[in-house]
Amino acid sequence: MSVFKVGLDKLGSELLKEFANELINQGHKATGSLISSLRKDILFAPSSYRLVFYANDYGMYLETGRRAGKHVPIAPLMRWVATKGLASTNKEVRSIAYAISNTIAKEGIPTRGSHKFSKNGRRTLWITATIRNNRARIANAIRSSFKEDIEVNMRNIIKETNNKLRT
Repeated sequence: MSVFKVGLDKLGSELLKEFANELINQGHKATGSLISSLRKDILFAPSSYRLVFYANDYGMYLETGRRAGKHVPIAPLMRWVATKGLASTNKEVRSIAYAISNTIAKEGIPTRGSHKFSKNGRRTLWITATIRNNRARIANAIRSSFKEDIEVNMRNIIKETNNKLRT
């Protein structure tokens, strides 16, 4: 594995932690399933590497928000209400889930009242904010990994050349 790829892998692991922290600070940790779904992969093309991140589909709604006008499915809301302990009976769980769905249909995501759950004032852009807040770290990690990879390759080329000259 190249030094550069190792550096990208380390950077990816660090960014996964930062994504999780941003989600928590925005108040998006109920069951932890989105945070648990966060994954990274390094894709290799002939002349490039790509650090790619994956998450549950609903993570994109937390990134971009959702326009008003459409109800969200009730079943996931019911699981969320039950997990949060907001109701004690199935009838109450269903009633709260429908109320949430109606509010989202009227206001979109984030809803007006949802900002009270945020520690940083944001309820969307968890990916964008994390990348923006770590821009210098990302640039330094790429730069140092690339530099180290070049140095290792140059040492290997010099070593191989010297060995060929000796024989």
